[in-house]
Amino acid sequence: MPPSEALNEILDEGLVFDRQEESGEVVVLLMRHWNTIASELQRTVSEPHVYLPVLLEDDVGVARGNDWAKGFMRGVQMRPDSWRYLLHSNEHGGSTLPMMMLAHEDELDPDMRPPPIADDAHEEMHMQMIAGLTRIYRHFEPRGGSTPPARS
Repeated sequence: MPPSEALNEILDEGLVFDRQEESGEVVVLLMRHWNTIASELQRTVSEPHVYLPVLLEDDVGVARGNDWAKGFMRGVQMRPDSWRYLLHSNEHGGSTLPMMMLAHEDELDPDMRPPPIADDAHEEMHMQMIAGLTRIYRHFEPRGGSTPPARS
């Protein structure tokens, strides 16, 4: 998706900055981060490299990955047609499972919540998420982010 569309999703319409320059500074920082992520993901195609997402730590210093996963899944939901093939693919569909589990771990609706993830299992879940992210990027990258042709 183009950065302009992502920025519209990230920056709430009601967001008010203290200074006019502040909005420009925020956009510059977001675009710098966008470009860093794009460069790091591109490296996963051409060399043995993995992208390591920034995961926020909770009050006791544990990086659970829930916020990152929720943001990832929010992006997936913005382009459901692009993701439909991958999500239903026997070969690649499991790549998003760690993100889905982490995104819904604290879900209020028990039907949407995955089985409990032990605190010590979050690190393994993060490794699966990172590996899945690399597979997903490699899946979409050759097509420039487009969906594959329909299969008959």
